[in-house]
Amino acid sequence: MKGSTIELQLKDTLSDTFFSWQQVFIEEQVLNKKDDKTIQNYNSVLDNFVEFCQTKDSTPIEKIDNRFMKYFMLYRDEQALKKYNKTELSYWTKKNDIKVIKLFFDFIEDYSYEDDDFETIEFRKIRWKKLITKKERKEKPYYHAETIVKYLNYLEKQIQNKRKSFYYGLSLAFKLCLYGGLRASEVCNITFEDFCKVRSVNGKKLIDLSIKGKGNTLYKNPLPYEHIKKEYSHFKRRYEKEKINILFFSKTGGVLTRFTLYRYFENITQELGIDKKGIHILRHTFANNLNNLEIDLADIQELMRHADPSTTRVYTRRSSKRLDSAVSIL
Repeated sequence: MKGSTIELQLKDTLSDTFFSWQQVFIEEQVLNKKDDKTIQNYNSVLDNFVEFCQTKDSTPIEKIDNRFMKYFMLYRDEQALKKYNKTELSYWTKKNDIKVIKLFFDFIEDYSYEDDDFETIEFRKIRWKKLITKKERKEKPYYHAETIVKYLNYLEKQIQNKRKSFYYGLSLAFKLCLYGGLRASEVCNITFEDFCKVRSVNGKKLIDLSIKGKGNTLYKNPLPYEHIKKEYSHFKRRYEKEKINILFFSKTGGVLTRFTLYRYFENITQELGIDKKGIHILRHTFANNLNNLEIDLADIQELMRHADPSTTRVYTRRSSKRLDSAVSIL
């Protein structure tokens, strides 16, 4: 923190003070090599917070408490109504806001404590866990077997009719999410050389896949080879013949991004008349299928590449309605 190149001092107004702190905080994240997406998220939340502070500029920084933060959350709800015509922000957006601001305040406390030129600043009056109410128990959306069959039949038909690498890639992307639990961003980074040798386990063929996850952490996950055999064989022939390592391109031949991948599958979803949209639902389906097979939660956590088991529980929890239904059978 001492390496900051930005001059930091308490300003005349609360918003100017926090804006100054924001610059140093973001600079620190860059120095710590946080990825661009994380830094963008931090900046977005803090921009909203500084904007809110402009309405409370006469408030001394040491007077910031739970009441102040609750007003901020109400302000964010008003923003959601104006910009997106929503009555309030989603629980997860609010949770993200609170998480970022808590990190920001912790940074300010640490900085002021370590720097002799500053009077120590503390935010002990804020009860972070009380700022937002817990979300009602709700299971993650997932696709049922008949919906998966619809998708697979559609993709198979596209391959048979057009026989282009783009459609083999689209089918492989779908299956990597469904059978490997990959995120769309992870799929877009996969190359042919990330696939390892096929091996046999209990009479079934598996193929290991190297995955670059969040924070550029490398993982190796097994995949059921028979489910991706056709697509893998196509790209293997192309790799051996043309040495093309990249698997996924857009329709125009450009590099495939997760946003483009989202759009392709939204279009397919609409064409098939499927209500639940989003390729990320395939990741939910992967976790749900493992959970239904009574796979241990720790194993699901590892396959989903979650650092925290509580995140995995979100994917495997059951709605109150389904729990009631289960107990009613007794």
